[in-house]
Amino acid sequence: PDMFVKRPWTGEEEQQLRDAVMRHGPNNWEVVCRDRTYIEMIGNHTMEDIKTKWRMIEKSRLRSRKQRVAMQQSASPGRAAPPRAATNATLNVLNQLKLKQTLQREAEKRADLADKINRER
Repeated sequence: PDMFVKRPWTGEEEQQLRDAVMRHGPNNWEVVCRDRTYIEMIGNHTMEDIKTKWRMIEKSRLRSRKQRVAMQQSASPGRAAPPRAATNATLNVLNQLKLKQTLQREAEKRADLADKINRER
């Protein structure tokens, strides 16, 4: 039996999710998942994954907005700007890139092995 393999979201899938939510609203997940316009996203992720990803996108957007406001307030005269440090979002991006590279290498190895097996037949 085919099993669903969980994998990271691509930038294109994230954009499809944003487009789908703009089109159908943030709480119409069944409608979003039935919309064939977003088949690439729907085919690669479960409805629960789609809802969870949207919550993460929204949290990140709100956190970014709060950070911008805090930076603007702290940059006012008489206050020193806070030090720049690697944020969780930055670390998450780096970890996703590493995971993507690892998954690509594994996929290439599987493809090479499948080619080798097919040649031996």
